Amino acid sequence: MSEEEWGTAVDEIKQSKVLLDGLMLQINDTYLDVIKSALSKRSAKRLRLERINEARKRQKMEMKKQWEERSRKIDEDLQKIKNDIDKAKQKEEFKIQADIILREVTRKKQDAKKCLSKLDALARLRKARQNTAKGRGMEVSESDAVSFSTNIDKLKSLWTQKLSLYEKEEAELRDKLQKDSEEKSMSECESQRRVAENLSMWRHYLFGTEENPQVDFKGNIEHFISVRFNWDQYINSEGSPIPVGWVVPPST
Repeated sequence: MSEEEWGTAVDEIKQSKVLLDGLMLQINDTYLDVIKSALSKRSAKRLRLERINEARKRQKMEMKKQWEERSRKIDEDLQKIKNDIDKAKQKEEFKIQADIILREVTRKKQDAKKCLSKLDALARLRKARQNTAKGRGMEVSESDAVSFSTNIDKLKSLWTQKLSLYEKEEAELRDKLQKDSEEKSMSECESQRRVAENLSMWRHYLFGTEENPQVDFKGNIEHFISVRFNWDQYINSEGSPIPVGWVVPPST
């Protein structure tokens, strides 16, 4: 700088110093206390908001874990219900086959009884004819009578054994069908209970209550936001609002 420029710069610095000195005189201890108090309040508010945000984040993370666990449990229950339905179908098919076999066994048992009745009737008829022949003075072969009686007894023994086997098989099938019927009844009750529990859980997850769905939260904004946040957990990557486990209706 030239001497003139340097002198001008020095004068401006002196004027600025005088202005600053005058301003500093105006700032007394009262103003400083006010500024310190405002800064302290602002810092405390900032810390309070940070704590609230951290608490909300932890709450959201905890709620997310809870919903994921409950969703997993719902999926497990749905799979159990599906397995129960498959088992019920298998048992129903077995029951149909068992009924067919039971009818066949019953028919065989009736046939065996008829054969035994016919053999008894033949034995009585043979005896009556022998008596009639003896009454007329006709000769009756005792060896033929013994042979006939022996053959009849053998046939009766054979059919009696078959009848016993058929009756045993029928009793086992009826007992099996009775047990299956009782198990089916218990399984149906258990399935109905699980369905009711799942519906109750879905109502609670989607509407914030286990009662009938509602939208009136009576001014409780936090509860409303919590429920809507839980709804958003079920929106998939494609943006579908259909929760997991719900059946999408066919397009018409």
